[in-house]
Amino acid sequence: MKEILDILRQELVLCTRSCEISSQQQTMLAGQIDDASVDAIVHMMDPILLQMQRIEQRKDNLLLQFGHKTLQGLLDRQPLSAEKTLAGHLMEKLTVRLEALQRINRQNQMLLQKQREYIDFSINVIMRISTGTIYASCGNVGSEITHVKKIFDQTV
Repeated sequence: MKEILDILRQELVLCTRSCEISSQQQTMLAGQIDDASVDAIVHMMDPILLQMQRIEQRKDNLLLQFGHKTLQGLLDRQPLSAEKTLAGHLMEKLTVRLEALQRINRQNQMLLQKQREYIDFSINVIMRISTGTIYASCGNVGSEITHVKKIFDQTV
């Protein structure tokens, strides 16, 4: 039971830290993106992901040892105790944090997609490809390109 509690506590701490870093990433994506910020966020997230991987391995080994597929299944088989109640509360908190992390990551994905669409649109403008008044997912509003000119074909 102590192993279960230790795993849940570590997962909760790492998930909370991931939420914080993802929120920082969201703020960065909504504003100006610079190389130093991106690099700093990546470097903050790398060790957390490695620790999460180690905890998942520990959890998988524990589940394999007791012949269960999920931590909840293993927890359900434990006798009623204060530790079991604590583990249940930790699992509830972890579930809430994981849902928050998923929500933040979906928003970050949307912001990245918008950035990508804007870059495609900007490239089309630079290349003088006919575009509409708004940018679409591939940079082109329609499939009709009236004038194709490569960016480096212009004579100086």
